[in-house]
Amino acid sequence: MSGDALESLRSALDVLTHWQLHPWRDVCTVVGDATPLIWHEMERREIWADLDECDQAAVYWALAKGRVLRQASERFTTPDRHSRKLMNLCVELRYFAALCSPDEVERWPKTSTSRLAHARHPSTYRDLFTGMPTPWQAETLRLMDWPANGRDSGRLRLLDALETSMDAWKMRDEDPPAVTDRAQEEHRKVCTDLVPRFHRLPTGWQSEVLRHIDARERPLDAISDAQQAINIIRVYGIHLANSAPQCA
Repeated sequence: MSGDALESLRSALDVLTHWQLHPWRDVCTVVGDATPLIWHEMERREIWADLDECDQAAVYWALAKGRVLRQASERFTTPDRHSRKLMNLCVELRYFAALCSPDEVERWPKTSTSRLAHARHPSTYRDLFTGMPTPWQAETLRLMDWPANGRDSGRLRLLDALETSMDAWKMRDEDPPAVTDRAQEEHRKVCTDLVPRFHRLPTGWQSEVLRHIDARERPLDAISDAQQAINIIRVYGIHLANSAPQCA
C-alpha cells in the first residue's frame, strides 16, 4: 500500500510540476487528492510524531490549501488567481515527499533551496520574535511588510528585521520611535493589530507563519491564511486550539 501511495504521489507531482499542460479541473482534483495522501503516508510511516511542530503545521496548511484548490475547480473557470498557491503547494509536497522516502531522494523533483533554507531555524526565529515587547514585534512585522508605495524592495527579510528590531530595542529600552507620516502610522497600527492574532495561533503555526513571511508573503496574508487553514482542516477531524476570529 505504501509503495502505491508514493507512486500516486509521484504521478501527482508530475502533473503539478507541469500543471499548465493539463486541464485546470484535473489539476484541482490531483492536488486535492495529493495533500491528504502525503499526510496519511507520513502517519503510516510513523514519522509524523517526529516532525517539528512547524513542519506539522506546514502539512496541515498544505492540506487546507489542497482542499481550497480542489473546490476551485467548481467555482472558477480560470487558474490565474490560484497559480502562485499551486506552485507553492507543489514545493511543499516535494519537500515532504522526500521526507517520506529519504533513501530515494532522487525519485522526487528537486526541492527548492529556498524551502530548505526557510525550514532550518523557524522555531528559533519565533523565540526571538516573541521575546521582544509587543511594540517591537509589531515593528518587526512592519519591517517585513511592503511599504506604503506597494513595492517589496524596501522590506527586510526575517533575520534582518529581527536583528534590526532587537538592536534598536536594546539600545532604546522603550517603544519604537514615533512616525510622522500618516501612511506609516496607519501601517504600524495594522501591524500592531496583527500581533495578538499571531499569538492566538498554536506555537508551531507561529513559526510557520514567520517562515511564510520570510518567503515573501505579507504578514496580514500569512496570519489570515493560517487562521483560515485551521478552520478548514476541521473537516478532516483536526481540531486545533485557535481563539482567532473565524475567517470567511
